[in-house]
Amino acid sequence: MHENPARRHPVLGLVIVILVGGGIATLAVACASPGRGRPSVLLEEARAAFEQRNFETAYLRSKKIGLDYPESTEADEAFSMAAQSLKFLYYRDRYDLPGAPWVTSEPVFMFGWLARYFEEGDPTDAANAFFIGFPFNVFQEFQQFEKKRPGLSGWVVRAKDDNGMIESVTAKRTEAPAS
Repeated sequence: MHENPARRHPVLGLVIVILVGGGIATLAVACASPGRGRPSVLLEEARAAFEQRNFETAYLRSKKIGLDYPESTEADEAFSMAAQSLKFLYYRDRYDLPGAPWVTSEPVFMFGWLARYFEEGDPTDAANAFFIGFPFNVFQEFQQFEKKRPGLSGWVVRAKDDNGMIESVTAKRTEAPAS
């Protein structure tokens, strides 16, 4: 006959009661997502959220990759997904909630993320992924951001718009990168 381990160890009995009483859901979540936080898992969560039109979650998961895993192979796709998600959120809140982070601070975060592409070489694809579809005033905000960043000063960035909507962006280096 097996002895109940909770009887030999009263603390273990208390832990078992707590888990059974209310912590099972937390334990189940912890066990079900052993890789939570890795860029591949975050990107999968972002994709699933985007497909379900949960753009806030898609953006935040993508942003986490940009913050925590900027050198990962998932970072480029995460940047594009964050840009697409932000556009939906920006347009959703632009008039009704003009002080919302999707209209104010998050575009600036994306400018910083985009600036990494300027440091790495040709930023044209990333710039187009971000800017196309935004109103021209977002590009003008980027130009103000650009003036304050020495790493961007060696670039000329232009946007072509149609009736105030960005259609394309070009970025040309004006000086050789510092060695």
